[in-house]
Amino acid sequence: MLINFKAVLKWFVICSNSMLLFYSTCCNADINASAGLECSKADKSTSEDEFQTNLKKLLNSLVAEAPYRNGFNESREGKDSNKVYGIVQCRGDVSVSECDNCTKESISIALRDCSKSKHVKVWLKWCFL
Repeated sequence: MLINFKAVLKWFVICSNSMLLFYSTCCNADINASAGLECSKADKSTSEDEFQTNLKKLLNSLVAEAPYRNGFNESREGKDSNKVYGIVQCRGDVSVSECDNCTKESISIALRDCSKSKHVKVWLKWCFL
């Protein structure tokens, strides 16, 4: 029995490419998945009302600016012990819309899961807060 190695090789290449295409499109989609979260212990060392006001201003600033500044924005609000710092950075290959959605989602996660923390880090696949 004579084996046609060219035909076998061609069949192998076609099957390998088909499997690779199937895997990359169906199983490894680029979605904005959560990659991590870090919250400090609850901290009451500042005036809660003033801190929350400054935090809201800061988060609004980050949402408003980051997507339109090449996916990067750092901001600060307040004075003295109530001063709040924030930074958001989106991956360079995501669209303005994806950066905007990721920034909003990371803030939502931070407020939901770390509501009493003063130091919060949220990693999503498309951005970092």
